[in-house]
Amino acid sequence: MGDRSHHRRIYRNIPLWLFAAIAVTGASASAQQPTRDLSNFAGPGTTFTVFVTLDVPGGTIVAAAQDAPPGGWAVSNISHGGGWDALTSEVKWGLFFDPSIPPVVTYDVTPPAAISSASCFSGNVSYGGPEVTFGGDLCIPAGVPAASEWGLFTLGLLMLSAGTLAMRHRKNEGPQPR
Repeated sequence: MGDRSHHRRIYRNIPLWLFAAIAVTGASASAQQPTRDLSNFAGPGTTFTVFVTLDVPGGTIVAAAQDAPPGGWAVSNISHGGGWDALTSEVKWGLFFDPSIPPVVTYDVTPPAAISSASCFSGNVSYGGPEVTFGGDLCIPAGVPAASEWGLFTLGLLMLSAGTLAMRHRKNEGPQPR
């Protein structure tokens, strides 16, 4: 197979904006790929839980994982004996040995009160071999409203969606008699 270390260098040189664009377009994870879930995000300044599904392949004997939240985000409540590595600014779990490899690991993060640019996470897992990069959610987009405005923002999106559906319904019915 040969040395694959050159792949790691290539991925580290991909611009951050490209990762943000991938997250916004909803990149999907393939089978046997660990995934990060940021769906509990409730707005700037509000603590939420990050879920990492390890998706351990059959026959795996050992696994370890690490995830780096955006700089300046506070980390707490790391599950499964994991810890915070202040030197690398990463949450780290493992080594886990079969049959005690957890299917999901978690931690809580608190973003700053304002998010002015895309805030991206990066992480990977090793199943006793090459590192596999997390799929799933990568970034929280810039300009997300403050937690106090989050409900109004969500309500606005729902109203916009309902209006779009009504317009599509009317379009499919054809012209209305007068």
